Amino acid sequence: MNVPIVTLTTDWGDRDCYSAMVKGRLYSLVPDIRVVDLSHCQDWDSLTVASKIIKYGCLSFPAGTVHIVDFCEDPAVWKNAGKSMQPAPLLAQYKGHYFLCCNRKLLEISFDSDCESLVALPLPQDDLSDVFVAHSLFCDVAVKLLSGASPSQLGTPATPLARRGFMRAQFDGTVISARPDSIDHYGNATLNLKYSDFMEYRAGRSFRMELEFQVGSVHQFPSVTEVVRHYGNEGQGRLVLTVSSTGYLQLAINRGSVAELLGVNYTTVCRFIFSD
Repeated sequence: MNVPIVTLTTDWGDRDCYSAMVKGRLYSLVPDIRVVDLSHCQDWDSLTVASKIIKYGCLSFPAGTVHIVDFCEDPAVWKNAGKSMQPAPLLAQYKGHYFLCCNRKLLEISFDSDCESLVALPLPQDDLSDVFVAHSLFCDVAVKLLSGASPSQLGTPATPLARRGFMRAQFDGTVISARPDSIDHYGNATLNLKYSDFMEYRAGRSFRMELEFQVGSVHQFPSVTEVVRHYGNEGQGRLVLTVSSTGYLQLAINRGSVAELLGVNYTTVCRFIFSD
């Protein structure tokens, strides 16, 4: 890359000083660096959404980009209190990109294959000025990576990441049962079902769609019989089945929110029932 790039994906929000501190340090260390904000508005426990930012956002940047991903680790990791309770900062080299992150689980659900390299970074000195690892550690590591340092020079080998992946839709030959795995800013619900898989399972058959909610109620939508190119081309207020930018099926309403108007959430089951 002609211009060094660092991206930021965090749960810091946009009204506090955290992103400004990190950006200020990066620009102080490398004045011609380019820092790109991908998202600071994710909830700390919205790892599914964050993983899609990594899979489809971070990896769209040029190889060699450094990605600082700062999400609070699962509270279970913090149960054993003590000076060493902070999760180990990790540096992962994946598909030519560098990821700096303390949340192992997030990396495990975001990566589809093994890392080229994975090292544990040494924690900063144990004092109150060093608890913000993205500022006190990741900035310096990012600059070293952009200057040509290898991961092996910056940390020690870490335990390989487990393969987690997402819960996949279930298919029994007649019915596909899928669930939303993300709900976007517009209230569109992306299902855990690839369009290509859906078309393979469908095999040219007609289908009807129904939604089952946590309370036990089931609503059928006989008007949803095809996958449309874009929900914006459909009538206002109409529920449609379309394809998201990531290639997965998506429930959407033109000028409306599936989440608000229909109550679709992460526990909703979306069934596609095929004709014989």
